[in-house]
Amino acid sequence: MKKINILFFLTLIVFFTACKSKQSVVPQINTSKTKNTELIQKVRLNEPQFSTANVSKMSLYLNLDGRTFNVSASCKIRTDSAMHISIQPALGIEMFKLEITPDSILAFDKINKRLYATDFKLFEKKFGLTVNYFDLQSLISNRLFTVGSAEFREDKCTIEALDGLLSKIIYKNDKITQTSGINDQLRIQQTELKSNTSDYVMSVDYSEFSLIDGIVFPQKIKLKALSKKHAMNCDFSISRVVFNNRIGFSSIDPARYDRADINQLMKK
Repeated sequence: MKKINILFFLTLIVFFTACKSKQSVVPQINTSKTKNTELIQKVRLNEPQFSTANVSKMSLYLNLDGRTFNVSASCKIRTDSAMHISIQPALGIEMFKLEITPDSILAFDKINKRLYATDFKLFEKKFGLTVNYFDLQSLISNRLFTVGSAEFREDKCTIEALDGLLSKIIYKNDKITQTSGINDQLRIQQTELKSNTSDYVMSVDYSEFSLIDGIVFPQKIKLKALSKKHAMNCDFSISRVVFNNRIGFSSIDPARYDRADINQLMKK
């Protein structure tokens, strides 16, 4: 069980070290003749917009360097404020919990009564990548973003047409090239983050879009991350989610846990 806890937190680390009725079809467009602003605005209009999300039932499959795990999970999001992710490997008992805000990341190992506390500066210190809470929120929420920016930088994006009716929205900074693949229904089908200084590539694929509480949201989210040292596949399958309802966060009292060094956790 300890290995599951460690691997789940490492999933978050790897995630950044680069870094129900079906939807109605949006009329197709000729992306080669559409201005950047027009395409981006239409994609943003199609994004899931919500103040809260309560994913009460979700399965998570993780393959990290050949080691595989299947666990149950849940996730609560209050937009731009906080997200809590709970892992229940067996019998619905919470074994591991992440409490994430724009300013902090708290990882609670409930079996061993240990707390690993850090913030998003960790990724810059360890990997030279400037990422933030809002990047993570956008990846989970199937939204456009420009990695490391406080706000979406439309002026820094370019459009590249693909075969058929697909397009790519591309954003680059000194360290990362970010590509968002747009499908013929003007929704984000894939987001890729590629390091400009190493062999690291991370991609997130979205599928099985369904209309729930008036919001079209992907029920399948597949994460892949590759480098010379590590290979990770992580599949999220959502079974039950409710949007825009009042949600409560049950925070854990840090005083009840022994503080542990996150650098030691990352070495395991």
